[in-house]
Amino acid sequence: MKINWFSPLPPARTDIAEYTVRVLPGLIKNCQLELWTDQTIYDREISRCVKVNHYQIDQMPWSAINHIDINIYHIGNNPDFHGNIWQISCRCPGIVVLHDLKLQHFFGGIYRELNQDKVGYINQMLRYYGIEGALAAEKFWNCELSTEFMAEYYPLTPLALKNALGVICHGQQTYQQLKQENLWLTGYLPLPYPSQGQSLIQETEKATEKQFYQLIIFGYIGVNRCLELVLDSLASFTQKQAFRLDIYGEVWDSNYLLQKINSLNLNNLVTLHGFVTEAKLETALANADLAINLRYPTMGEASGSQLRIWSHGLPSLVTKIGWYSELPENTVGYVTVGNEIADLHQHFSQFLHDPQSYQTIGKNGQIWLENNHSPESYAKALVDFAQEACQKRYRYAANYFIEKVGKEISYWNDDKISDLELKSLAETIHFLTS
Repeated sequence: MKINWFSPLPPARTDIAEYTVRVLPGLIKNCQLELWTDQTIYDREISRCVKVNHYQIDQMPWSAINHIDINIYHIGNNPDFHGNIWQISCRCPGIVVLHDLKLQHFFGGIYRELNQDKVGYINQMLRYYGIEGALAAEKFWNCELSTEFMAEYYPLTPLALKNALGVICHGQQTYQQLKQENLWLTGYLPLPYPSQGQSLIQETEKATEKQFYQLIIFGYIGVNRCLELVLDSLASFTQKQAFRLDIYGEVWDSNYLLQKINSLNLNNLVTLHGFVTEAKLETALANADLAINLRYPTMGEASGSQLRIWSHGLPSLVTKIGWYSELPENTVGYVTVGNEIADLHQHFSQFLHDPQSYQTIGKNGQIWLENNHSPESYAKALVDFAQEACQKRYRYAANYFIEKVGKEISYWNDDKISDLELKSLAETIHFLTS
């Protein structure tokens, strides 16, 4: 089976690029794969094992893209990484791998920030949400409504699936929601991530008594990562000197956060490291005692960061919402929306009283990762899904051809083609295209 794969590639600062690398070995074993990227800079080592095609959106080689079994498009919330991929998916039907369920950030970025296309945006909101959606779009455009509000009530997910033959989800809630709509062939595959093995946990067993414990937050940190609440919680915790917090990755406003850290007198306890190399982040995770991975609001995404935390056997605190609410309760520590500071205080106290119980949570998470998130199993299941979607593609083409032929025949035949004749024609074309 031949597959075109449209996705960001390293060193693009998105976990979706790393996800592609993680599943690449399994995909190569199960299909003939070609990668497509609009990046001028990407890791050339990838070309050693798979063909990488560079494209420009205004000079697309449509013949090469169409003469393949199926195209797989990866859509997330960053228009810089996924905007061109979405445009191609609209013109050439394929499978959409949905990395976020609520895509208002994505389309708001395309229509408002990149294209300044107010009319186009309002038309799309009108199409999917009626007059109410159009009025909300007008307010959003004028900055009277936040992107978070729009994402919650007007996610624009169907626009990302325009012309999709199938959609892959990484969360059960997303899968159930889209499956009920019954508009696309829908599949659920747990987000893949390799485990580093139980032996690593034994080799790096954390001491139960330390001068202080290391907290860690990492990734692409926007406002929804609740970092301000974490800082407030740490500042108001009576035993805060028992912890140090390291923050790795790009943050939405480093100057603002530095000022907040200073105003809370946390300078000696909290460090903003910014974006660091993979090696430095791996070392930091190996040395950490507790990860904080809160999300609110969530865009419905499965968390590559959470899988990475589990790969180190590291205990973590997550918001009980969206994909995170589906996780077994013995694999994470939960924090509830609206009660974050009190819940964090409770976890901090319990951790200081019994750190080994949290180490057990980390071990349980790693076992869950090994049993449910294998990149090899994911790759095989994805190719199986693609084969099923291919059959839908052929039927889609056949039905389109039947409709066109029926219309043409009706022009020169006084009596329109009968239902029996149309059914016979459909069966013949289905046989020829199957």
